[in-house]
Amino acid sequence: MRKLPKSLGRSAKRVSLFERTMRRAIRGSAHKTDLSHLYLARAGETFVAAQLLRRGLNAATAPVDSGVDILAHAELDLEVPLFQAEHLVYQFQVKTTATNEYRASLSVAKVHELWHKVINLIVVFWSDRDIPSAIVIPPSLIRMLTTGGFDDPRAPLRLRDDKVSLRFLRRENQYFVRNKSNSLTAMLNRFDLIEPIGTNTGMLPPYASWGEGDQVVRIEIQDCQ
Repeated sequence: MRKLPKSLGRSAKRVSLFERTMRRAIRGSAHKTDLSHLYLARAGETFVAAQLLRRGLNAATAPVDSGVDILAHAELDLEVPLFQAEHLVYQFQVKTTATNEYRASLSVAKVHELWHKVINLIVVFWSDRDIPSAIVIPPSLIRMLTTGGFDDPRAPLRLRDDKVSLRFLRRENQYFVRNKSNSLTAMLNRFDLIEPIGTNTGMLPPYASWGEGDQVVRIEIQDCQ
């Protein structure tokens, strides 16, 4: 069997070393990207938990991801004390983006759970240059954004094949869902509108009504936070 010239052998070794180095670099880059997403997600959850704590709710991130990222509760201050203390319990799912747009595809069952299990959806926008902002979407409003069951093709949360398309946008100081016809700016940092477990999410929230034309849902909030 003929032996390769020494020069070719050394060249092959250099190529092999280069390939191994590149593989390690690619793996390291992917690892850093995964870590970056984890840090961003946890930062968004911590921001939401801080907002809830500031409003007097005892909030903490859930140790196991079962579709609920944060649990919070508040003890009711009743005029007539009961034998057992009464509490309001809130559930939250938090989505965070470092850009001006958040996109995701969820199964119909996952979106159904948001209003069926009374889970408040919070979309956090947090770039490297800006302070964080959050769009608060209570379960009853989530149900409206599906038009009650994805029957209307204009639904802000629209059904595509067997998945629900979520698209939240920020354009300057305005916030939208799906497109600019559906404004969510009124829900900016409205943590005072979150809904506790036990809320009848089949009822329309008092600040929302059905719109006309391309605007499917109209949100008008007159009170101050």
